[in-house]
Amino acid sequence: MKQKLLIFFLVLFSFTMNAQKMGQDSYAISINGNSIAPPENFKQQKELLKSESLKRTVKKTDYLLLQFYEIPSLNEQQKLAQQGLVLLNYVSNGAYFVAVDARFYSENKPAANVRSIVPIEGRFKIDQDIAAGAIPDYAYETNNIVKVVVSYFKGSNYDAMQNDLKQLQIRLPKYKSFFTEMYLQVPLSKIKELSNLEWVQNIELVPPPMDYENLPGTTSHKANVLNSTIAGLGYGLTGKGVKVGIWDGNLQTHKDHTGRVTVREYESTSSHGNHVSGTIG
Repeated sequence: MKQKLLIFFLVLFSFTMNAQKMGQDSYAISINGNSIAPPENFKQQKELLKSESLKRTVKKTDYLLLQFYEIPSLNEQQKLAQQGLVLLNYVSNGAYFVAVDARFYSENKPAANVRSIVPIEGRFKIDQDIAAGAIPDYAYETNNIVKVVVSYFKGSNYDAMQNDLKQLQIRLPKYKSFFTEMYLQVPLSKIKELSNLEWVQNIELVPPPMDYENLPGTTSHKANVLNSTIAGLGYGLTGKGVKVGIWDGNLQTHKDHTGRVTVREYESTSSHGNHVSGTIG
């Protein structure tokens, strides 16, 4: 009898633990390939953040990860904004990146729908390729300096960001405020420090250089049918002896233009002229 009771309690304990784990996993989110299971900690964390904010000598905005039990309604979002918490970007599974003013922590009646609020760890901001050291040649400026795109949280102070970058000796060749992006040249040894800056939302490699191979465009426009020599499928047209006039963006340098193109008018160094000329010939 005792053995049966022991087995029963073991099975019950195992079932309870699995149920708790499944409940926690149901709120899991993914950031840059990292799985995160935010704890159900809103009330406790809010008090902790309130305590920390009271110690500050200078007011600042906190950028945090906040998760709801359910996607908040427009009225809930407006109420939170009035209390000092603004939703910035949706992540997944009811979670958002948020900007939080210190007055929110003193709010007596915050939205009951909030489940969790946690700091954003720097390691979660780094793209997997960078974290794994799988960096292609095009993304290197020099042997130990990598070209990256950093997304920052909307509302971040530009002068403060500039000062942080200066302290880390990171170059800022390009800045796109409309897209809240910075194109940076970062020593590999400073990637972790960069990710720990609170205003940094995401760090990824710069896009690969433009590829002027126009095969996809040629195929989608069926121009490949015209020059195909397959019997019954193509027309075998080579374009030999045919002149075509194109009014488009100016052509950029390309080996396929050698001895085949005459530019009559300069418009702009747009890549679209290359796209059109490549489709035609």
